[in-house]
Amino acid sequence: MEDLTTQDAASRWQMPGSEGAGEANDVTGELVTVEGGSIGNATALKIAVNQGGIGQAKGESISVTGGGIGWAEGGSIQVSDGAIALGRGGAVEVHDSLVGVMAARSADLHESPVLFLAAGQVSGDAKILIDLQGAAMLGLMLGLVLAIVKLLQGRRKA
Repeated sequence: MEDLTTQDAASRWQMPGSEGAGEANDVTGELVTVEGGSIGNATALKIAVNQGGIGQAKGESISVTGGGIGWAEGGSIQVSDGAIALGRGGAVEVHDSLVGVMAARSADLHESPVLFLAAGQVSGDAKILIDLQGAAMLGLMLGLVLAIVKLLQGRRKA
């Protein structure tokens, strides 16, 4: 496999108005680097995003600095001053970034808001809206409320 950057990809799939930043649909290689451009799907051993974006990234190591990924799946995911909408990884490290939904064996989160986190081990000072235990409690509470409503509806009919 070859190493590709978005500039390499841009020479093949340049979009009008991208002015060298580079946009590509699908890129595969050992090392994929996005510097100020965007890629639809990237599959590689190592993926690095710097001021760019990837729709879907699959790799052993994924690193984001000042960019974003829609879906990230990897053994190691590192995000700094960026964002990941959905992610699944072994070891996740996040600094000053936004995370939507993340599942990981271990998560080290620092000053980063997280919507939902399911992780075996969590460290750091992130603001997690819903974690795995919170989701279980929310489901239990919602189930109890629905059961009570159905019981009350059944008594009114009788």
